[in-house]
Amino acid sequence: MRDAARLPSGWTLATLGVIADLKGGVTKGQRYGAAEKLTTVPYLRVANVQRGHLDLSSVTEIAVPVQRVAELRLVPGDVLFTEGGDRDKLGRGWVWQGELPLCIHQNHVFRARIRGQTILPKLLSWYGNTMGQAYFLEHGKQTTNLASVNMTKLGELPVLIPPAKEQAKIVDEVETQLSRIDAGVAALERVQANLKRYRASVLKAAVEGRLVSTEAELARAEGRDYEPADKLLGRILKERRARWEAAALAKMKAKGKPPTDDRWKAKYIEPEPPDTSGLPELPEGWGAATLEQITSAVRVICYGILMPKEHVPDGVLYVKVKDLRGDRLDVSTLSRTHPTIAAKYDRASLAAGDLLLAIRGTYGRVAEVPPELDGGNITQDTARLAVLLPLDRRFVAASLRSPTTQRYFARVARGVAVKGVNIGDVRPTVVLVAPLAEQRRIVDEVERQLSAINEIEQAIGTSRRRSAHMRQAILRHAFEGKLVPQDPNDEPAALALDAGGKTPRNCARVRVDKKARKP
Repeated sequence: MRDAARLPSGWTLATLGVIADLKGGVTKGQRYGAAEKLTTVPYLRVANVQRGHLDLSSVTEIAVPVQRVAELRLVPGDVLFTEGGDRDKLGRGWVWQGELPLCIHQNHVFRARIRGQTILPKLLSWYGNTMGQAYFLEHGKQTTNLASVNMTKLGELPVLIPPAKEQAKIVDEVETQLSRIDAGVAALERVQANLKRYRASVLKAAVEGRLVSTEAELARAEGRDYEPADKLLGRILKERRARWEAAALAKMKAKGKPPTDDRWKAKYIEPEPPDTSGLPELPEGWGAATLEQITSAVRVICYGILMPKEHVPDGVLYVKVKDLRGDRLDVSTLSRTHPTIAAKYDRASLAAGDLLLAIRGTYGRVAEVPPELDGGNITQDTARLAVLLPLDRRFVAASLRSPTTQRYFARVARGVAVKGVNIGDVRPTVVLVAPLAEQRRIVDEVERQLSAINEIEQAIGTSRRRSAHMRQAILRHAFEGKLVPQDPNDEPAALALDAGGKTPRNCARVRVDKKARKP
């Protein structure tokens, strides 16, 4: 913390309400009298006003009385502040520079129109997005889910004001340095996009038999036989039925009703074969199956708990869609539900090695169940896949992550606000199957290449975080008077305020939090 007496030479301190005219905007859904003539104009919402930039990709329109348009109309140089929303949205903003010929603003967006040439608009906005954030967080009214700051508190925001000439130098230097950072971030984003495409191409090549030598090619070269996929799938389907029969027989015996003949075996439903009409030509020795064919007939494909309710410290672990991060599970962050709730959904109980498929929201993510999650459960937004051995589960997971399968999920997804894939569309999902030895070679190569991609992505993430810190440091130095050389001949900012009659009473007692916030 510091007061006006400790400001850089020539700087002064004033409140936002003194140096700028503040005004709220139009209220959505407001009713007007029948005699009022209305006109439809574009208007900015909280979603349009970001921290340090405007997002005009989706600007909606609103009907307002004709006579109010002039007072609500934004003009170039207006500094926008968001009034409420999530705490990270509080007080963020940027400068309106006339991007649209006519535009007004929502009541949750305040505009500050600077009086005279007190402070440059960009400098004021940068200040609000950094040094001013501590003020907004301290004085914002917090409800259960939202935060807000009223116009009175906004007007009391203390603002550091450099001399006019120094302001211009600061803005030029900040823009120069931020432009370099932005160029670096843009380059990182291009690399990230290329890595995403490379990851997809690796998975596509893997499940189309183009990533490693096929088992058929190696067998011919080595003069040996191999088991093609059709025979492997035949063994799996036979084992699938045998396990179902064993489980059904054990259940009948447990009820004291052992069968007297084999007619009960007719209750087994053979899974439908895959639709191969749209598939590319398969490599030699490969085959195709549905997820239902290669998963257990006892622990069938299903979703889990509908309402886990509150967290129970010693309860049963369960997985939500948001827990599938980057196709991995962090068990330490999982919630727990009451054992009685989990028991009602024991059909979805997990075992180590199961695959989990996100089917709602961010559908298409895949993760393998680790040993410490054995006996856990899932929510209705996730499907459990009990893949049958000897298939390599990692190969099946790679197939589910491949662009071809992801396009299938996108095609069958339903919903408006939140899209999801029904279990009925998960079962017939086509999985291309390679000979077993080839599956393992493919998985090893996929993991090798994706590991390299992950390392590069982590380095990019580190660089982007460093860029954010650099941006914050540049703005912090700007408002500490350390970014550009100071000229003792510059007219002190206080004189300019005095000349315009803008110096607030007791201004020297206004205090400012020195900590800069992320812009």
